[in-house]
Amino acid sequence: MTRGEVKTRVRSNLDDLAITFYTVTDIEDSLSDAYYWASIFANTVEKDVNISFQQNCPYYNIQQIVPDLFAVISVYDLARNRFLVYKSRQDLIQLRNTYETWAGPPEYFFIPSQNYLYIGPQPLNISSTIQTAKADLKLFYRAFDDKVTDDTKSYRIPPQGEDCIEFYATADLLEQAQEWSKAQMFWDKFYKQLAISKIAIRDRPMPALINGFAGVKL
Repeated sequence: MTRGEVKTRVRSNLDDLAITFYTVTDIEDSLSDAYYWASIFANTVEKDVNISFQQNCPYYNIQQIVPDLFAVISVYDLARNRFLVYKSRQDLIQLRNTYETWAGPPEYFFIPSQNYLYIGPQPLNISSTIQTAKADLKLFYRAFDDKVTDDTKSYRIPPQGEDCIEFYATADLLEQAQEWSKAQMFWDKFYKQLAISKIAIRDRPMPALINGFAGVKL
């Protein structure tokens, strides 16, 4: 659904309730807030980015690589066409207590902190590890995203979360007009749809972004 389509639906909601004094800028500001919070509450904005191996360090500063990172979904090895396996720090210590200096084909990843991603083991020869792909790894992640500024552009959000944007923006604008009871109707719709979105996204076999990735064989 495009921003223009959602904007029309929000305007229709307001017109039906005789709230007609909002400018286009007012509606667009509320849509921006709605998209931002929907992406956080339901973890619905999914993206990917290519990463190259780095020399002599298993820890990648993912906040520098992807400033809009909210949560890591998975890591895919482009050279060997396979997903890395998530392990906790304790799991890695049990596998090998020198996991930070472990050399070999990458097999595992974990998130030691908000800013860093561990990839291990480390490739023995980075220059020859990759043969045909343009990058070494593909990071799939959930993102903060409030940057849809064109009415012809669609929100990067699965279908289950689209109504959340409409309901949130409508409720937000009604509150600005101090129409508390009318706003509450749309907050109730927002939280109900949010719960549905969370369940639908949680129960998918794989994120839609990964299912659509041609290099992945499921």
